Amino acid sequence: MNLLPYMILGALTWNIGVASAYDVNIHVSPNGNDAREGGSEVDAVSSIGRAMKLAEAAPAGTTQAKIILTPGTYKGQTVRTRGNGNDVPILITNGS
Repeated sequence: MNLLPYMILGALTWNIGVASAYDVNIHVSPNGNDAREGGSEVDAVSSIGRAMKLAEAAPAGTTQAKIILTPGTYKGQTVRTRGNGNDVPILITNGS
């Protein structure tokens, strides 16, 4: 599993080597659209910040949220997280 080296400000859980199904998968693509929900590659959002907001909004009972980054360039993005009230771990990985 390859994790991309992004500077994330705030509390974030990195789960390395966890082999489990994710309750929430959020796809991010430079060609995505932040008006979307990110539930598939076709429905990808365009910013990592939007993906974090969707992950943070994961409903109670969600075991993990996974943000999948499609290869590409993500310029000028700052991501801050306050965590979520449901203590859902968030994994950020690449889509390749």
